[in-house]
Amino acid sequence: MPAQALMSLEQQIVHAGFQVEQHTIQTEDGYLLQAFRIPSRLGKARNKQPAILQHGVVDQGGTWFFNVPEKCLAYQLVDEGYDVWITNSRGTSLSNDHLRFSSDSREFWDFSFHEMAKYDVPANLNYILEETGAQQAVYVGHSQGTSQWFLANALYPEINQKFKAFIGIAPVIYADNVHTALVDTLIKAEVPEKLMKKGMAFMHTTEKVVTYLRKMARHFPRTALVFVQSICGVNERQHVDPSRIPIMAGNDIGGTSAKTLYHWKQLVETGMIREFDYGVEKNLKLYNQTTPPPYAIDTLKDRLSQVHIMLFIGDKDIFTTKPTVDKLMALMPNATSSVTHHSGIEYRKDMVQLVSIEDYNHGDYMWAMDSDELVNTPIKAFLRKAME
Repeated sequence: MPAQALMSLEQQIVHAGFQVEQHTIQTEDGYLLQAFRIPSRLGKARNKQPAILQHGVVDQGGTWFFNVPEKCLAYQLVDEGYDVWITNSRGTSLSNDHLRFSSDSREFWDFSFHEMAKYDVPANLNYILEETGAQQAVYVGHSQGTSQWFLANALYPEINQKFKAFIGIAPVIYADNVHTALVDTLIKAEVPEKLMKKGMAFMHTTEKVVTYLRKMARHFPRTALVFVQSICGVNERQHVDPSRIPIMAGNDIGGTSAKTLYHWKQLVETGMIREFDYGVEKNLKLYNQTTPPPYAIDTLKDRLSQVHIMLFIGDKDIFTTKPTVDKLMALMPNATSSVTHHSGIEYRKDMVQLVSIEDYNHGDYMWAMDSDELVNTPIKAFLRKAME
């Protein structure tokens, strides 16, 4: 089992030869989010340009460190001169505190990705800009980490001015074409709403659970990998090293609220990008209308016109299907057509770049053995252009 599997996130970062600081960021609605700052290698001067790395749903900041250190995007960005911040969403095991509510309470789990976009994104951004003294940040999001960013830009007309560049890895905003055996089973069994009614979390990990998952992953790594593929998409080739699965069991699984999953279920079923649907009676109280208001995603084309944008999708990624990606690209300013990655791509900072990677599923962008070449290298090339 890799040594990193038994380390905390901070220990992993120091073990790899980098400085690390843990910061607590308070949101407007009282959640206490943990962020890990990697300003430089050990013994080196601090970098100045902040880069925010935001994980996806059920995940947490450890996802960026699954791979061997020399292939981790976070470390490579530090070596590129970035002050890297690993942010963690509310409700993960790393951001499990609130000023007033216990994580055992219903009130604590009364959130979805809406609150992450409304509160977490601006709280993290403003704190990081204040700490670093920078005017703008680079934002790298995976999956729901991209959803939060898109919706924050839809909610706040001027927040786009604080972002220099956006890297969307497996970008998700439309969900109506997401269908897999696991997703469809959860929806049919009404699992998200049943858990939400009880005020419960989903896949929230305790130390006892982590110990059990590590043990299972160590003894049955290939079985664990098959389970991961049932969620992320099935590849024709094996891109992930099974021996590293215990690292995922220890630091990647963060959990979320059942309400978050229920909100996604609503988007899958309706095809509409709108706030949480509480039913007619409560909608009238909260929204003064019978249906939840839609997000102003039609404003993104104009609002994001000054942000350098690069998007990554995989043809085995079950959450970024062609219909959903086509609709997303229609919202983007100056979008290119999809290109398949190769080393000869000429990246243009004035256009949205969409890179499609053959046989990649929803997690391969960070976890695959060849992600250094297919994801990290083009990201660094694009950012060099964007920062000119």
